[in-house]
Amino acid sequence: MTRRPGMMMFFAVTALLIATLCIWFEFTPVASIADTRIPAMIAALSSLAMFAGLRSTRIGKAGVAAAMVAVMSVIVLYGLYDEEAVRFRNGDVDLAGTLILPRWGSRPHPAVVFIHGSGREVRDAFGWHAKLFARHGVAALIYDKRGAGESSGETWQGTYVDYAADAAAAIEYLRSRDDIERGCVGVFGLSEGGWVVSIVAGSIVPDVRFVIVASSTPVTPAEQVLYETGSSVAAAGFDAGAVRRAVELQRRVLQYQRSGVTDPRLEIELRDAASQAWFEAAELPDELYPIEDYEWWRGVMDFQSLPYWRRVRAPVLAISGGRDRNSDVVESQRGIAAALEEGGNGSFTGRIFPEMEHGLIEWWLPSRIPPPRFPPGFARLLVDWTRTQTACEPDPAR
Repeated sequence: MTRRPGMMMFFAVTALLIATLCIWFEFTPVASIADTRIPAMIAALSSLAMFAGLRSTRIGKAGVAAAMVAVMSVIVLYGLYDEEAVRFRNGDVDLAGTLILPRWGSRPHPAVVFIHGSGREVRDAFGWHAKLFARHGVAALIYDKRGAGESSGETWQGTYVDYAADAAAAIEYLRSRDDIERGCVGVFGLSEGGWVVSIVAGSIVPDVRFVIVASSTPVTPAEQVLYETGSSVAAAGFDAGAVRRAVELQRRVLQYQRSGVTDPRLEIELRDAASQAWFEAAELPDELYPIEDYEWWRGVMDFQSLPYWRRVRAPVLAISGGRDRNSDVVESQRGIAAALEEGGNGSFTGRIFPEMEHGLIEWWLPSRIPPPRFPPGFARLLVDWTRTQTACEPDPAR
């Protein structure tokens, strides 16, 4: 069968582009929502098949492109870290996750446990971050939150203390492994995970090696909701009067959720407010649900993290985004730093990325055209700071 050099070159270049895109996506937020390794490897195998089918005298540019695809895919996507499915328990709750281990470097490795934000979060939400750490010598444990993915239990029956106990179980699991440096395990909490981290490092596992919090605040969840209501209405372009009205209604909704005491006029006012242009931005409910529907929220809405932060002894890195509407990022970082200092811990590093949103991404193309990206310098900050904290002496008992 005659092979056309032009057609072979076309297929080789196409495979090269596919693999290059997949490799690029591994370094973007896409890595947290899709597994790009499979299509990249298919492209690599296709290129190798073409390479094998070409006569040695006609390898030329098509052969070189095919070889480039194979080498890039194998090294970048499979040669930098190992993935291992793991399970560990917190009492009756069985937690499933993935341990991403550096393929290179001396063992045992330092490690980090990732702690979720709100909702039924699964391990892949931290896919990019975990791979980043593993590529730089730090093992990373990501797991499905209780009640999500392959983990048992129920998300909405757990308190922040329960979530913290799950994270502590993850730390203990890592410390039991011969390939992990026992005294060199840290935690990374995102959003709601910041409240959970304060419990982990301030109470349950006080000897945790380091703490990273991102898009987190030391105010209570209820206070955060009030701030978010006001900032969202203001960001949508409405005046101070609309902001005050939205915040006041939200305050009364929170009081109902907290106390269960019916406010005869609140539902009427919410229905009236629903016709206002600012109502959607405020994310207010248009009706009040039965008080039992707020049982989980009532148990966490007034959680005070500052007493826990005052007991944290590990170095802390706090990362925030200038476009985060969930909390006052400047005051949030000041609050955590002040609480640490009150407790005698002066090891605080804070960084605000001006264009970053609550989800740690920024939109660098016009009109929010995907894919988004992590801010320039974000990855370097995580890697450099963490490697400084994980320059641990080997455990002499091992």
